[in-house]
Amino acid sequence: MGMSYKRKILLINPKFQTRLAFIVCSVILVSNLVYPIAIITVFEEFFHAVPALKNKYDPLLGTLTWILFSYEFLYLAGIYMVMIFIGHKIAGPLYKLKNYLSNIAEGNPPETIKFRKGDYFMEIEEQYNAALAALKNQHLEDTKYLEEVIPYLKNIELIVPEDKKPVINEIITRLTQVKNRFEPEI
Repeated sequence: MGMSYKRKILLINPKFQTRLAFIVCSVILVSNLVYPIAIITVFEEFFHAVPALKNKYDPLLGTLTWILFSYEFLYLAGIYMVMIFIGHKIAGPLYKLKNYLSNIAEGNPPETIKFRKGDYFMEIEEQYNAALAALKNQHLEDTKYLEEVIPYLKNIELIVPEDKKPVINEIITRLTQVKNRFEPEI
């Protein structure tokens, strides 16, 4: 339980992660387009003011434009990957919680959950585990009570009329099932 682990799949929730990365990159792209456009505009105004330098430095403007847009593309590719990773740190815990809850819904006993170090929403891990501990404590108290009630009902079954014994037996069976629904961790 104390071991850390790493997920091997980077895209846990591809729709969420790619959308998050796309939105962030779009905002950055729009805001960063100001710089290359401003630089190109300044050069064009400069060439308009000093036409003699246009022939000499115009090829430099094309190279500069290519460099600026190439840098922007590489920058956005890097930001996209960072956002996929950040999205992974968000989607991973939610994916794991969803699987744990599905497991419980399928009738399996609840288990404590452990997120990876550095994941977001660590408070969900803490709250889930605290809620699970509270449920297990309540179950333990209920189990103790049922352990007292079941023998009492078995004694009553001995003295009730024969036509009532199946009802008492059914109650004992159902209470035993409730008692055994999930075992507290040892």
